[in-house]
Order: sequence, then structure tokens, then C-alpha cells
Amino acid sequence: MLYTVMQVSESIGISKQNIYKKLKLKELQNHIIKKQGIAYIDEIGFNLIKDRLNLNDYNSKNFEKEELEVCTEETEESQNMNVDDDIININIDIIKTLTEQLKEKNIQLNELNERLKQEQELNKNNQVLHEIKQLEERFQDLDDKLLNIKDQVEECKEPQKGLFKRLFNN
Repeated sequence: MLYTVMQVSESIGISKQNIYKKLKLKELQNHIIKKQGIAYIDEIGFNLIKDRLNLNDYNSKNFEKEELEVCTEETEESQNMNVDDDIININIDIIKTLTEQLKEKNIQLNELNERLKQEQELNKNNQVLHEIKQLEERFQDLDDKLLNIKDQVEECKEPQKGLFKRLFNN
């Protein structure tokens, strides 16, 4: 289970500032997980903090009362400032992430636009090739017809033989 600094603070009965101080210890570094700028402490880290303070539930409640009496308005203001700073840092991180994502999307859009232009050019080329092929077929048909007409004209030019001449000449 993961605990926020606030949950650890309330459970153990010491201020968030003291928890943040404890989080700087080397033995706790592997038990801190940061998500979106918020520090979370795992079960082992929670127990280490508790053991480090040598507190049980009964002592922690008494310690909390003593600590509340010692805290001044300055510490409350600094805690509020820490919370505000945390929120600002989270927002800055979110803005940076979104900005990076927008840049990447712009690059992808530019690539897609370039591909689209290439596809359109290929499509135009294919249309032109298709039209050329149709023209070639028409010219071939016309050429064939012209050759047929030429053959017919030549047949007409040959002198006509009579029926008997044709039968006996062959």
C-alpha cells in the first residue's frame, strides 16, 4: 500500500515537514514513489519512519499534541506555501508534458501532410498514365482501321476478272 505524506503525518502524529525531512534519509530513498509530483511512501518506508521515531500509537498521539502546541503560524504558512509550491510544480510538469506532446503531434501532422502530397502527386501521375494508355489504344484502333481501308482500296484498284477468268486462271 502507498501512503501520502499527509497520511503518514496523520498516522504517526508528526508534521508533514518532519516527514519530508525523514524522506531525505538514504535508507528511505528506495521506498519513495513520485507520481505527478506527489511523493508516496510504501509500507516498508512507512514502518522505517515509524521505527526511526521509536513511536507506537500511544506515544504518537501524545507527540502530536505536543507538536501542535509548538507549531506557530509561521509553520502553517510555510506548509501552505509548500502545498502551493507542490501544486505549481505539478502544473508546470503537466504543461511541459502537454507542450512536448503538442510538438510531437505537430511533427506527425507535418509528416502526414507530406505523405498526402506525395500520394496526390502519385494519383495525378497514375491518371496521366491511364489517359496515355487509352490514347495509345485509340491510335492502335485507328491504325488498324486505316490499314483495313488501305487494303480495301487496293482491292478495288485491281482489275475485275470475269467469272470464267477467275475460275480458269487459278
